[in-house]
Amino acid sequence: MNRFTMSVIYLDSFNCDLSAQNAVGYGIDKKVRIVFLNDLIIQFYPENSKIDFNEVAGLNSKSDFRKFLNVNESRFVLKIFNNETRMSYLENLSKKSYNVKMDAYKETFKHFFFETKGFKPNVNLVNNFLIEIASGKEINNFLKDRIYKILYKHLGRKETV
Repeated sequence: MNRFTMSVIYLDSFNCDLSAQNAVGYGIDKKVRIVFLNDLIIQFYPENSKIDFNEVAGLNSKSDFRKFLNVNESRFVLKIFNNETRMSYLENLSKKSYNVKMDAYKETFKHFFFETKGFKPNVNLVNNFLIEIASGKEINNFLKDRIYKILYKHLGRKETV
């Protein structure tokens, strides 16, 4: 396993309440593959790639980025985030994820609006669309059916979903 270039961060959540749990999942950010396993975040870098500093929503810092890269090491080094740093990182990641989703919804709305109406929507219309999506009261504000319903409402079309 030491032939793969990776960086591992341990998220110290000892003595934390259950509402502050860590994530489970994966992501791809520029030149790094990231796996979230509760208290561990593993960053894998492709073989033979130039490994440049990548901040990844506050996960890495320029001052110690190289120190925590592991490749062909006899001793594995990992970074530890205390609870305060862990919570700050998770908040930054959540904000980044939210912004990426909202940007995608905005671009999708603008595209469909232009395809339907033949001209670009004004800023107020785009903002109203995004506000309506963000103000949803469902458990998951970004349900596909809800997005289409709002999209068709703003396009003045009957629902076809």
